[in-house]
Amino acid sequence: MSQKDNYQKDLEHLMEETKTFAQLRPWEWLDDTDLFAFRLDGEEPVYCSVLGASGQLSGIAFYPGDLGLQGFIDVVEDRLDDVDLYFSQLSYSLELTDRDALDSQDYKLVRSSGVTFRGRGQWPSWMYLEPGYLPRQPAREKFGMLARWMKAAEQSVRWLRERPEDRTLIRTGRCIQFDIDQQGRMTEEVIALEQVLDRNGRQQETIRIHHDLQVRALREKCRRTDAVWEIDAFYQGVPVDGDPPFVPLLLLMIDPRAGVVLGSHLAHPSTQVEEFQAYLFSFFEQNREIPSQIVTTNSRLHGQLAPLLSRLGITFDEVDELFIIPHVKTQIREEIEGIIDGGQEL
Repeated sequence: MSQKDNYQKDLEHLMEETKTFAQLRPWEWLDDTDLFAFRLDGEEPVYCSVLGASGQLSGIAFYPGDLGLQGFIDVVEDRLDDVDLYFSQLSYSLELTDRDALDSQDYKLVRSSGVTFRGRGQWPSWMYLEPGYLPRQPAREKFGMLARWMKAAEQSVRWLRERPEDRTLIRTGRCIQFDIDQQGRMTEEVIALEQVLDRNGRQQETIRIHHDLQVRALREKCRRTDAVWEIDAFYQGVPVDGDPPFVPLLLLMIDPRAGVVLGSHLAHPSTQVEEFQAYLFSFFEQNREIPSQIVTTNSRLHGQLAPLLSRLGITFDEVDELFIIPHVKTQIREEIEGIIDGGQEL
């Protein structure tokens, strides 16, 4: 069988599983925040949220791995502003809508599958969200994976239909996770979400781009001050041409005591960890001084920069609130909106 034939078979399988899921109507017993997870044999966990309890949007969102889970938690806890929230998600989502609400790309995908859909709120629209990129239709290489996920989600929601006490575990910081083997047999366990997110943070901290000798030499070269700096990274909000188009992240560093912006750097979303560490290393090297402490409210940025800052002897803390950066961030966003509204190019 050719690769093209495999894609066609996967697409047909995906649409059949989608149709079965839609007919099951799991939003009638699951709320949008009733998080559950499944783990297929040999794969990472996938966290799931069924959509439609509000009556406005039916479907399901899949959040793969620890990064996907972090995005879901950010939504539930309202941690980010609208721009950062929109561009920081890692998810595949299915929206069930009306035929006339489908765009041409979605309709073409449905027609090419050969699977028929009829009725209001029954037509599938698939979307892939990746941090730093514009939403797009999933690549055809993912059709087989999504079909397996839909089958696993169907098994999971049927199980949860009979056990209402396990639907709302997120209220206690937990969720039910189903382990599904190749024969479709399920076992379940309750997992603590905080432990998963802590593990994600520790994994990020292993990313180091500077050798210990380089860091030691920089540390000896720089004068230590008693300053406390603020640092944050947020999405600029305006797409940049690329394949696919992306939205850069702006790193901003401020000395609140002096009331000045110390530095900033725009990074590509796929290389942000390396770029931010390289920028800070270069910044300290040029200025030849380092603060005693840096604070941030950004847990992801904390994980990215901790490998460098801790080795430089800088106390790097995650705090509940920054004092200067939120105001500067608002000003930057307003200036960008003004440029866009004025029809100017950035």
